[in-house]
Amino acid sequence: MKWRQIWRGILEYIAMACGMGSGLATINNMSKIAESLGYDRIQRNTLVSLWSIWNFLGRFGAGYISDILLHQNGWAKPTFMVITLASMAVGHIIIASGFPSNLYIATVLVGICYGSQWSLMPTITSEIFGVLHMGTIFNTIAIASPVGSYFLSV
Repeated sequence: MKWRQIWRGILEYIAMACGMGSGLATINNMSKIAESLGYDRIQRNTLVSLWSIWNFLGRFGAGYISDILLHQNGWAKPTFMVITLASMAVGHIIIASGFPSNLYIATVLVGICYGSQWSLMPTITSEIFGVLHMGTIFNTIAIASPVGSYFLSV
């Protein structure tokens, strides 16, 4: 491997730890956040369901949209990843604002961005390292998600 690939892999690991770790920490604490804002049990369950639905749509739609942006506008997939990370940061700011009615919007935004990252990371990994040892390299980088969640939850 070249040093350039190693540094790109480290950058991808950090992006995955921050983006996916924060998304995982958010869903782990969503019920407690909603409870602290006065939501009842049904509303808390609705938030978790919303997050799950939009997580699926993010995983499904990110690959499609990133391919359209790649072929029509020439945008690379890491550019789309930066957009999802920035959008997720906005979602976390909305959650941190503490306004009860905004939690639904933030849940949708964080859910779709979290799903998008899971869709984009394998293709970005294969673009950086190739497909020869794709499974080993991607799963090594995927460890960043629980590591990031641990550090962001503590």
